[in-house]
Amino acid sequence: MGNGKLEKALLRKDDLDIEIFPPIGSDTDDKTKFQSMKVHIAKDFEHVPNESEKEKLAQEYREIANDYFLKTYDLIRLHTRQFLSGNPMLNATEQVIVTIKDEKGNQLFERMYATFYLRPEDENEFALDQSIWNKVVDYLVNGKAPEVYYSLLLDAKYHASAGKIREAIINIAVAIEQFTMEDLGRNKREEDYDEKIRNMDFTGFFVKAVLEAKNKSIKEYRKEDYHRLKYLFASRNNIAHGRGCYFNVGESEGKFANQILGPLKIESKGRVEIDRKMCIDFANYMFALLDWIKSD
Repeated sequence: MGNGKLEKALLRKDDLDIEIFPPIGSDTDDKTKFQSMKVHIAKDFEHVPNESEKEKLAQEYREIANDYFLKTYDLIRLHTRQFLSGNPMLNATEQVIVTIKDEKGNQLFERMYATFYLRPEDENEFALDQSIWNKVVDYLVNGKAPEVYYSLLLDAKYHASAGKIREAIINIAVAIEQFTMEDLGRNKREEDYDEKIRNMDFTGFFVKAVLEAKNKSIKEYRKEDYHRLKYLFASRNNIAHGRGCYFNVGESEGKFANQILGPLKIESKGRVEIDRKMCIDFANYMFALLDWIKSD
């Protein structure tokens, strides 16, 4: 796909027409960077006689422009899985709302600047192409919220890349729990869920929930992911109880653990400390697992 092929999204909010322009492409080094995403809200202010009322309305439209910018940014991030763009809800960046007039004399409220890549280097990320932009527009037009569990996995990779391993592992674990509640129907088994959480046997519960809801056996078809889940939640529980960010492997598990997560540095008593790379790998494995569970 060449630059400039993505069409703007047109939305209607109350009496406002909102135009969302996809990021514009520009070549940088060996990648094509998309940047300068724009949100336009055109409004005729000539009929508003009071200056204070004009400013009040202007502030309202600035907030709407910013809100749609953040929604669009978040959805592009979600569907491309380009986690290094950062979570716009977590990054406290200064709001830059440009107010100009268009050719019709309307006040134009514009929020811009974002960075995504057409050719991401990471095989676990996707290009911002027409199919992904169509998904973004569909979510915007129909008011769909991003899947929280996918956003949490992206946040986990972002935290891990910054060396915040504990935060990352907690986010990955919460993402799996959130998926269980949202997509596997917690309400149908709430008492069972709460009991398993108390007993710290979430992996067994998750496997059972997937089998019941999707008729898919993780133990049979995703044996590696089953063990990764066990190590993930063992680490999560250690963090929650102030014991550190690690899991243990038994004497007979070392070779297999190295195959699915390695190479590992296994310390005394089978202790394995989680590092940045392993943390990002955990998130990627969980992305793949949830995609598999959700697939038909």
